[in-house]
Amino acid sequence: MLGQLNLDEILKVTTVEQMLLYHIQVLIDRKFTACLKQSGKTISQSLTILDLKGVTMKHMNKQVRHFIQKISRLDQDYYPEYLGKMFIVNSPTAFKAMWPMIKPWLDKRTQKKIEVHGSNFTSKLLEFVDSENLPEFLGGSCRCLEGCENSDAGPWSNSFLQVLYEHAHAEAYQ
Repeated sequence: MLGQLNLDEILKVTTVEQMLLYHIQVLIDRKFTACLKQSGKTISQSLTILDLKGVTMKHMNKQVRHFIQKISRLDQDYYPEYLGKMFIVNSPTAFKAMWPMIKPWLDKRTQKKIEVHGSNFTSKLLEFVDSENLPEFLGGSCRCLEGCENSDAGPWSNSFLQVLYEHAHAEAYQ
């Protein structure tokens, strides 16, 4: 949940560039590759749910806006088809007021993939995600032991697939 993110603290131990590199390596390289290996089908799009519960204007400082702008630009310029759909949920009034200023940062194709919702979003999410895969706090029935927001469940967590990924990754860079 974005409202619990403290970018200032994160930037004490890393840089924006390192976070962008991590985003590319983990999501696009590691996670999509693991999904392909498990399903036997090319997985080339993601469904992103950005929960803004608890986000206030103090969270949207210059560093946060800069980071969001950089990662959005990176994804739309170099990986435009990876975003299948994005839901921005629990959108506070302040965000809804800022959305018209943020939206122009995105190209028209990306804008069409994003839906902004207040607190009435569950039925829309359930059109795209099975209830058992949607966290309880978003209206689904999933209750991960460590909390769904802290979980990294998926085929990329499978140790056998992780070994395959690391082997393939090492060969690619030899």
